[in-house]
Amino acid sequence: MTDKNYMVLDSNGNELKTVKSLSIAKKLANTEKGSVVCDGECVYQCRAGQAVEPETQEKPTEPEKPTKQENPAKPEPKPIVPETYRIKELMNVRAEPSLNAQKLGTISPGTEVTVIAVKDNWLHLTDGTYILFDSGKFAERLCSSHLSA
Repeated sequence: MTDKNYMVLDSNGNELKTVKSLSIAKKLANTEKGSVVCDGECVYQCRAGQAVEPETQEKPTEPEKPTKQENPAKPEPKPIVPETYRIKELMNVRAEPSLNAQKLGTISPGTEVTVIAVKDNWLHLTDGTYILFDSGKFAERLCSSHLSA
């Protein structure tokens, strides 16, 4: 068993007394509103009449890591914002974004369509069909001020 010495310091850091018992050192530190040092480390402090263990003695807490059972929150998908386009020429409406896909019908020039995405130069309409866009050759995107009521 090692004998430890506890040095009691007053509030100005002046040594008051060295004792062998931590409990006695704490009582004296409370009376003098001081602190207790052992082996060069502050082991106890009294602040404004309250006994407080020094912050240097506390181990920093690490954030809790999620367990394997918890699923980290997945970012929510961005909402689809439909846009309006005006068809420039008579166009085929297709089931898939391909010239080889099934032709479902045609759409006349001047018709406004609601588009949920432009994918590989094809307009993907809200009804799930496709019209060739070809970088704006066959349809133009309308600003909100040009939309029909």
